[in-house]
Amino acid sequence: MRKLLYYILIAVFSITTTCLAEWTPYTTNNSPLATNYISSLEISPDGKVLIGSHEHGLYITDGDNWSHFDKYNTEVPINFTNRIKFNADTLFIGSASGDLNDQPTGEGLSILNIADSTWSEFNMGLEINQIITGIEITHAYRAVSTYGGGLTIFDSDGWVRYQRDFRTEYTYADSQQQVFKVTPRTYIPTDYIRGLDYDFQNNVLWLATIEGAVSYNGELWQTYSVDNSGLPSNRIQLIKVDTNNGSIYFGTYGYGLVQKSGEDWNIYNTDNSPIVSDIIYSLEIRPDNGDLWIGADEGLNSVSSDSLWTAYIPPDSNLVWGDFYSDIAFDSSGYVWVSAFGGGIASKFILPESDEEDSLYVDVRKLKFLVRSPERNDITWLRAYLEPMVDLLDEDSVSITIDSESNRVYTMENCFELFHRIFHWGNRDFYAAYLNEAIILMTYYHNQDRIKLYLFDWGQQVDLDSTAYSLDVRIKLGSYVGYDQVVIGPVSLASDPDVDTLYSDDGEILLSNSYYPAICDIEDIEPPNMPKAFDVAGNYPNPFNAATRIQFNIAQPALVKLTVYDILGRLASVNQDYFEAGSHGFEWDGSTKASGVYYYTIQVDRKIHSGRMILLK
Repeated sequence: MRKLLYYILIAVFSITTTCLAEWTPYTTNNSPLATNYISSLEISPDGKVLIGSHEHGLYITDGDNWSHFDKYNTEVPINFTNRIKFNADTLFIGSASGDLNDQPTGEGLSILNIADSTWSEFNMGLEINQIITGIEITHAYRAVSTYGGGLTIFDSDGWVRYQRDFRTEYTYADSQQQVFKVTPRTYIPTDYIRGLDYDFQNNVLWLATIEGAVSYNGELWQTYSVDNSGLPSNRIQLIKVDTNNGSIYFGTYGYGLVQKSGEDWNIYNTDNSPIVSDIIYSLEIRPDNGDLWIGADEGLNSVSSDSLWTAYIPPDSNLVWGDFYSDIAFDSSGYVWVSAFGGGIASKFILPESDEEDSLYVDVRKLKFLVRSPERNDITWLRAYLEPMVDLLDEDSVSITIDSESNRVYTMENCFELFHRIFHWGNRDFYAAYLNEAIILMTYYHNQDRIKLYLFDWGQQVDLDSTAYSLDVRIKLGSYVGYDQVVIGPVSLASDPDVDTLYSDDGEILLSNSYYPAICDIEDIEPPNMPKAFDVAGNYPNPFNAATRIQFNIAQPALVKLTVYDILGRLASVNQDYFEAGSHGFEWDGSTKASGVYYYTIQVDRKIHSGRMILLK
């Protein structure tokens, strides 16, 4: 009764910060769930929701179809599914009762080999304590934390268990185990670890413990406590790394949320912010816009990058409620999923409705790579006729994206780069933009339906030997978007009646001609079907000899990182680049590598997809 009265008061006095959008609940009353005590959530690479329950195992659903796994149909102890982690074709499940504050129990680590659907237990290195509270997988090692047994790190050579007073080492080669007594707190201040998170950008593992927070960069251990940091309490419930702004968030028990940004520390509690409670149980970063979501004992908050707080207070809008909100996850379809320990789970669509862009008629009349004597490949000329008529303003943006079937001709960091006005002359305005070592000059003709773009390729990115480019052109003016495709081939200078003599004299040029149709008129074009979520199509060919392409889709512009390592877990290569929304790929050259099985991960924000490829020579 007292708790119900609290919720009523919160609902009355928090109207301005409460979001009333509808949630869809899933409980024992309307779903196959056998319990409402849910400990963990995870989204699989194919978009399914994995639900870890207290006492009743693992549930998997796509929203319509449900599957259930427990110790009876897997023959491994997964009834207390507390942590869920994917890596390549392997699923790791850590066992622990859902409330660590109430006589916790655990039964170790279980593994599902997705390829052949076989389950197994893996408790080597976890003999002291099997209450699993965290699983983090990097390119170099796998870390598993326990509540009472410290931290165990596994790599290709063996494993090392770090405790407050001991370090235990085991090597696979000789099956030798050694225990070393160390100065207390050399590595960690306590054996009771509540959670893990990994900073992929800085290669730092973070540990949340009942006696402070710990960072480990592979060599150095650093403990943060009330004595040497801005933490208001040593009891850290969990840690979340925000790769968007570099912040580290700490959830505390009774002291609110703590943010570490470089050397600055900020505390958000019920006295100085709209946070619904000072007892934090879950944190998650929304992948598409970087919003921080906070799960507490009394409700939920989301905080945008511009510090706009939104509260979700049960039972408003069908939001489930229980003892606390144990986990938060985001699927690839735009839904947020939350679990309440004792209340089931709920989902809500959170992506904003997007307005379709107006279409723009684009007629590419000529696309030329000009060569002088001596040879030059640094000038490209594009003339585009645009309908409908639009007024080009300073804040408008215009750009072109050029790809070939074989490779990217121009890699632009931003699809729509702002053009800066240089000067006005007669009925023309001149603009310029700098794009990845190339300069685009644009001439806009007032009271006419055309612009000219001159692309100066100072980066020497055009390969003159590749004469069969199939080029995609995208132009945007304000809300108008148009597309065209151009195929070009080699001709002689004399055969082109419209040579721009200002930029060429003798020699060969490349342009569109009657043998290579250049104009593909597009009227009332619909915007392309952009990917709605991050997914990886895999690599092709596979198996391969020397080189393969790993294809992926992203729904938002993002920094994408490819990491490849061999079958022993040794790092083979790392590559990262910034991509616009759409379909892209990494070319991986294995010509200098040994034949065998390689594993790769594609990381976008906090989402990671893993795959396997085979190099045969």
